Amino acid sequence: MRTASHDTQECAHCHRKPATVVNRPCGHRWLCDSCTTTDRQRNGNICPAPECGEPSEITAVSIINPKLTCDIC
Repeated sequence: MRTASHDTQECAHCHRKPATVVNRPCGHRWLCDSCTTTDRQRNGNICPAPECGEPSEITAVSIINPKLTCDIC
């Protein structure tokens, strides 16, 4: 279950992989690459964050340091 207070870096769907896909322009990072593919096939190009749902493009980020929280750099 996803909540609006999702503050961990794990995938909000599978909870097994890090959330590595950033939705632009909103900046939400909720899903891993595998779950993003499935979610976009089902729901189209919208942000999966429940409080958002806006049209978005995606950017994959590399997780070098899992404690790093900056989605921009």
